[in-house]
Amino acid sequence: MTDDVTARVLEVIGKLAPEPGRVVGPGDRLVDDLGYHSVRVVELIVELELEFGLPPIGEEDVSGLATAGELAALVADLAARRA
Repeated sequence: MTDDVTARVLEVIGKLAPEPGRVVGPGDRLVDDLGYHSVRVVELIVELELEFGLPPIGEEDVSGLATAGELAALVADLAARRA
C-alpha cells in the first residue's frame, strides 16, 4: 500500500508543481528542484489531505521536510493510521 500512496503523492506533487511537466521522484526537493514556495506548499498539503481523506496536517508535521519522498512518507504514515 505504501508504494501506491507514494506514487499518488508524487503524482499530486507533479500536478501542482509551479514548474509543470516534470516527472517527480522521491529525491526531488520541493523548493529547490520543483519551485514550490510557501503558499504553494500549503495548497499542496490541502490537496493531499483531500486526496487521502486525512485530518489537517499541521505545520509541525511538515517543518523540516525537504523532498517529495519525505512528504510521501508522511502522507503514507498518516494514511496508514486512518486505515
